[in-house]
Amino acid sequence: MRHKLKQIVLAFYRSKVGFLIWSLLKKVANNRYIKKILVKLLDYSHLLSLSEDNVFLDQICFSANGKNILVLMPYWGVNATCMNVMHMCSALHRIGYTIHLIVYSQGSTAPSDSIWNYTYTLRPRPQGYSLAHPYGTKTSNLDANLIDDWVGEDLLSFIRQLDTNCHFELFLCNYIFFSKTLICFSDKTKKILVTHDVFSGRNKRLHDLGITSFFFGTVPGEEKKGVDRADYIIAVQKKEQLFFESLTDKPVITLPYVPPKKYLNLPYVGFPLRIGYIASRNSPNIIAIKELIRLLKRKKNIEIYIAGEISADVEQCPMNVHLLGIVDSLDEFYSGFDLYVNPDIMESGLKIKTVEAFSYGRPVVCTKEASIGIDVEKEYHQAGSIKEVVEMVEKCVNNPKLLAEMAEESKSVYDVFYAAYPIDDIIKKIVF
Repeated sequence: MRHKLKQIVLAFYRSKVGFLIWSLLKKVANNRYIKKILVKLLDYSHLLSLSEDNVFLDQICFSANGKNILVLMPYWGVNATCMNVMHMCSALHRIGYTIHLIVYSQGSTAPSDSIWNYTYTLRPRPQGYSLAHPYGTKTSNLDANLIDDWVGEDLLSFIRQLDTNCHFELFLCNYIFFSKTLICFSDKTKKILVTHDVFSGRNKRLHDLGITSFFFGTVPGEEKKGVDRADYIIAVQKKEQLFFESLTDKPVITLPYVPPKKYLNLPYVGFPLRIGYIASRNSPNIIAIKELIRLLKRKKNIEIYIAGEISADVEQCPMNVHLLGIVDSLDEFYSGFDLYVNPDIMESGLKIKTVEAFSYGRPVVCTKEASIGIDVEKEYHQAGSIKEVVEMVEKCVNNPKLLAEMAEESKSVYDVFYAAYPIDDIIKKIVF
């Protein structure tokens, strides 16, 4: 009876008359004076206290499709985390799932891609998200977060209300610090935790590299609490899979972002050697590219082209450094230069920009940290420092024939990587 009523309500909502009536109700309900009255009358304060920007009636929806999945993200943007989630959700979409997305963040907005059937942007209260970290002068305090520090009751209440209406078959939770939301569901919902990184000792690793911009950091005992709540844990590379397997008996699967092959065959056109680098604005990237620039700034036969959000953090560029900002097309970026570098020295997750360069079959020089999770053998994919990256770049300057060999090696490496992770097969094994 309840299901039939939902069908009737949904059919009316999708009609022209129903849509007009719903739009009018929303306009009235979201008037700031009316909203205050509704909050008191309906006792929906747990939904409406998120922020003044929150929209009332749009928060509750009914999905006609019985195959519903809820996805939770802490932000949205063009970055490794979001690309990996899109990769997984595209596979779920192909097998018929209706996908609901929550972005629980102070600043981000939900995406408008057609893959999402429903999107919700929740603005957390400061006391419920991204708490002030108890950092101290001692390194023992750097990873003092408890696993549930960043989950507010506002998020839990909203998820429970949404599940009451939609009866989710799957819940895809991104990041260990949101794992408390896994307890919102009954055993009827299959709960998948996408880790993206190991957060035990993470801030200590940043500190040891001279980085003082910290994020969530915890200890293995706390991280174990998070993974034990899931039915499946997804790691982005094998080394991290082994770590999570050491914490839990729950199944752990490696599933990295695997973009399609777009191999390019481009000839080297001569000096100067043009180096491409693209990255987001995080501290390890900023430190790495600034050090690379420092070591290469006097090289007249080398030019560096920097793309992505990180361009905003590179100041006082020498003559041989060019800032491209956000690029509209990765195809153009990966066809525009002779050699691509990733000098990252922070071991964490999987470096998407290394994977992308391989997927285009381009010559790549990177550190061992930037190729972790990918089966590589050549020394130019396993540099021990940024200085070694520079030395290998100089070898290419002195012997440009190496570029063609490196391009072929990128294709060989990516052929193996691509074959190892058939996304549709892996997702079906988890789901079914």
